[in-house]
Amino acid sequence: MEPVSMSLVAIGASSMALRRATRDNPNMLPFETEGLAAAGAALMGALSGCSLRPRSVIPSGGQSMALQLARFASIHNVHLNAQVSLGALFEAEGRTARFVSSSLRQRRIDFALTDNDGQPLCGIEIVTAAQPGRVDTARRAAFRKAGLPIVTLDAEDGWPANRDRLLQALGLETNPANDEMPLRGVS
Repeated sequence: MEPVSMSLVAIGASSMALRRATRDNPNMLPFETEGLAAAGAALMGALSGCSLRPRSVIPSGGQSMALQLARFASIHNVHLNAQVSLGALFEAEGRTARFVSSSLRQRRIDFALTDNDGQPLCGIEIVTAAQPGRVDTARRAAFRKAGLPIVTLDAEDGWPANRDRLLQALGLETNPANDEMPLRGVS
């Protein structure tokens, strides 16, 4: 048998095994597909008519602030996550949970600090001259309802003022001994 034929036989056998393993499997959760096929087809059609390029997840003009935040997170043994969907941070419960969850998945926060178990500690919005801040009342309401602080850091204020805002929001004492010195190449 030729190598190409052997490969095709192997692919066919694999797909048959996969179908048998997933058919009527009691451990498989149902996946709601209502409306997804049409939306997926529309997206695939739209993707064929454009080009995509990677872009930075750091707000324009916020690179220096992101470096300082990364250092802050390392010093305080927390994790810094960029461009986090509110749907990933919060789980909605109750009669309007489905609508709320859908709406939260469409909103993002510039950064989120999480503990080592992935539990959110606070949300961080970055305001820069290139990207002035907008107040998202729904985002703020979600954080408030979840009992988590949301901190707005202004790149124009400098790191010491922004660090103090973070420390206050996290309920930590202001002790800048470890992170007072700026990183090399960062103003």
